[in-house]
Amino acid sequence: MPIRYDELVARNVPDVVQSYDHRDTILYALGLGLGLDRDDPCYLRYVYGREPAVVPTMAAVLAQARDWYAEPDVGVDFANGVHGEHQIVFHKPLPGRATVIGKARVADVIDKGPGRSAVIVTTSDLFDRDTHELYASSTQSVFFRKDGGCGGPGKTSARTHAMPERPPDVSVLQRTTAQTALIYRLSGDENPLHADPVFARTAGFEQPILHGLATFGISAYAVIRTYFPDQPWRMKSIGCRFTAPAFPGDTLRVDLWREGEGISFRTIAHEHGVTIADHGVVALAA
Repeated sequence: MPIRYDELVARNVPDVVQSYDHRDTILYALGLGLGLDRDDPCYLRYVYGREPAVVPTMAAVLAQARDWYAEPDVGVDFANGVHGEHQIVFHKPLPGRATVIGKARVADVIDKGPGRSAVIVTTSDLFDRDTHELYASSTQSVFFRKDGGCGGPGKTSARTHAMPERPPDVSVLQRTTAQTALIYRLSGDENPLHADPVFARTAGFEQPILHGLATFGISAYAVIRTYFPDQPWRMKSIGCRFTAPAFPGDTLRVDLWREGEGISFRTIAHEHGVTIADHGVVALAA
């Protein structure tokens, strides 16, 4: 059935409860490829010990409602959905272990027109179940490439961050392997697009692709290791637009520009010269 705009924007997305501990924070970091670069001076604090540091972007995978997109009454072709944009605001650093609640809602549906895509924009807040403290607020846009023409408002997406026109101040190479997506999916996103070659070909890709949020986390870690390796809590927000898929085994080059209390970034599949995340921006705490 096609998208019913009014019903979709009013949809009740169930809350999700999840408990995690240091094993989960380590698994998330390993899914971003931490440990592949032995010249990285700070990876060990995220992947070793009983009290490892937490990569802030883990907030993007905790207590996330994902399965509802595939429910028949949503009206989209789930296999043809791709992550388009993601932003997170961090209100409080994630602890090494907690039980959290994710509360999500459909914020908007942007109709690109017949023969084009429909964009479902959702927002979610991540709370501590016991203290009710708010850890992070996220906004994500998922592009369903064959579902335009649903009759919703013909809006345009939010304005993107303007990138610097000068060469990057620094570039960081972050390795991935053929196993990266298989490890990353154990943090919660088990979409077969990232593991099953047959499913990936059905969706129009030559092989399984790397999760957009893996690229997001890898980019965030490049910022952290470059500018504040001992203070990941200084990342107050991060956002970007995903512009092309990366594949497990690609080396990602994260180009960085420091501008006052902000950092711009662009992430490129280094071997192919393809930009996979653009208009990236990180805001810093003092």
